[in-house]
Amino acid sequence: MGLDTSASLYPAISEADLLALPFHPIAKDAESEIVNAVQSAHAARRQAHALLEAAKRAVEITIEDSEAAALAYLKEHGAEP
Repeated sequence: MGLDTSASLYPAISEADLLALPFHPIAKDAESEIVNAVQSAHAARRQAHALLEAAKRAVEITIEDSEAAALAYLKEHGAEP
C-alpha cells in the first residue's frame, strides 16, 4: 500500500483502506437522532441563505424605492423583521 501526500503533510488513505476500517454499529435511536440533526442543520442553512438573499434584495429595494416597499417585499417573501 503506497501512501501519497496531497496538500498536507498527512499521508492519503485509499478508499479501500478507509472502507476496511472496523466500525462498530450504533444504536438505531442514536442513528435516527444523528440523521435528524444533520437534516435540521441542512434545512437551517438553506433558510439562512434564503433570508440573507431576501435581506440583500430588501436593502436594494430600500435604496431604489423606499423602506415601505422593502418591508412589503420581506413580508411577501416570509422574511418579515
